Amino acid sequence: MKLGRPREFDREVALDAAMRLFWRKGFGDTSLEDLLEVMKISKGSFYAAFKSKEGIFHEALKHYCDLMAAELGGKLLKAKSGLAFIRELLSFPVQEAREKRANGCLLMNSITEFGQRHPEFCQDLQESMAVFERLFQQAVLRAQSEGGIRSQTDVPSLAAFLCVSMGGLRTLAKAGALPEKIQAVIPNILKALE
Repeated sequence: MKLGRPREFDREVALDAAMRLFWRKGFGDTSLEDLLEVMKISKGSFYAAFKSKEGIFHEALKHYCDLMAAELGGKLLKAKSGLAFIRELLSFPVQEAREKRANGCLLMNSITEFGQRHPEFCQDLQESMAVFERLFQQAVLRAQSEGGIRSQTDVPSLAAFLCVSMGGLRTLAKAGALPEKIQAVIPNILKALE
């Protein structure tokens, strides 16, 4: 039996490059040529490995969620408290705005770009949102057990609110809002936790 030619690229490196490109430009404004250039692979290798632009986007979104969930989960474990973790996360867009490096959130960017127009991505987007909602639920539950948030607060609703708030803050940063404007919104979000 004749074996196919081995891949001549590192799949993880190529996937990470594609993820960063989608994050910066969005799905619609990213061409196949753009992908091939940043991934440093041939068209044949691209189609053999990922099948289509949609195929690489599915994988890139999952890659983004896996990376962010691991990073944020680690921060939650190391945080002084559940509430401190939430405060730190909400201040991240302020830092992005100060450093003028705001790309927003790939997940929220994609939700905004696709809406309900691309049913093939809806499930991916819903599953990805659920990952971050679960992370916020863990933070809220921890904060409740520590006395930082009222114990009678509805955890899933509050986690969804925090996800949407975080996405909104990152979108403000991406739109070029001044860090002070973003910072001024945060106390109002935190009031919902009291």
